[in-house]
Amino acid sequence: MMSLDLMLQIVSGINSKWQHPLADELCSLWGMDNAVYIRASSNVIFRCQKGEARYYLRFNQGKEKQWNNEIEILLYLYRNDYPCVKPVRSLSGKFVESYNGYSVAMFEALKGQQKETENLTLDDFHAWGKALGQLHKLTATYPMAHLIKPWNEAISEFDKYLLKPEMIDEMDALIQWANSLPHGKSYGVIHADFEQDNLFWTDLEIPSSLDYDDCIQMWYAADIAFALRDLYKEDNVMERLQAFRMGYESTSQLAIDMFEMIPKFLRLHDFMQYIRIKKAMDIHLYAEKPEWMINLEKVLVNEYLKKIEQHNLYKHY
Repeated sequence: MMSLDLMLQIVSGINSKWQHPLADELCSLWGMDNAVYIRASSNVIFRCQKGEARYYLRFNQGKEKQWNNEIEILLYLYRNDYPCVKPVRSLSGKFVESYNGYSVAMFEALKGQQKETENLTLDDFHAWGKALGQLHKLTATYPMAHLIKPWNEAISEFDKYLLKPEMIDEMDALIQWANSLPHGKSYGVIHADFEQDNLFWTDLEIPSSLDYDDCIQMWYAADIAFALRDLYKEDNVMERLQAFRMGYESTSQLAIDMFEMIPKFLRLHDFMQYIRIKKAMDIHLYAEKPEWMINLEKVLVNEYLKKIEQHNLYKHY
């Protein structure tokens, strides 16, 4: 998640046509203009057009090393015929540009449509699982996996953000549990957010995917837990979970020995998200905050952080 400072800076500068002068400056590095604002969440996203082709500009502060690693993964997947978003070189031949403290990248728009999880058929769940299984099968042989940050970097200095003693104790226990797990074949590069927001469906056998900038080294079973976490907030999900698992196991066996650990991975993900949000909310004090930011902070605190503290995000594990 990007800092709320940067979010405020960008959103407050959007004009009535959903444009921002900074975005046009950044698009010009690819010979494009007329960027249209899409969202500011994990990163800032603008849509660009070049002839009939559509592209998406992405930028954030810092992250250059992380994004260059992401590009290498995408190119590796692309060379192995895995359906994923394609990065675009700038006019200077770079996939990631540095511009006044920003890291900037451009991607071709994916074809197809996005779906809501509640509208997926059992066949869709099977295809979703198959897509993740194929991804893990490829990343298991990714030659530059050692360059991807390990999962525990996401929770470094966690005691600065977990202020309640009982949460620190639980985090300590989770870290001790995770450190006891074997690496080997069950551990590698994972997407870490293989949800419907990052999938596009076409007539291909499996959906195409995007947003690989959060890739980390972790257990493959954790990727399944993170992808399906919203289902654990619902009732009557076993048939859908089973369809996903069957799809996954049709292409990969890398996570099957750890399926029973999904509850632990879900709770670990809670803490990883909690710390990420806390870091993003560590912002400067403003004399006046716009109403949208006040409302966003309320949602983050009341609808997410408090539920994590109370351990009640999920109806069941």
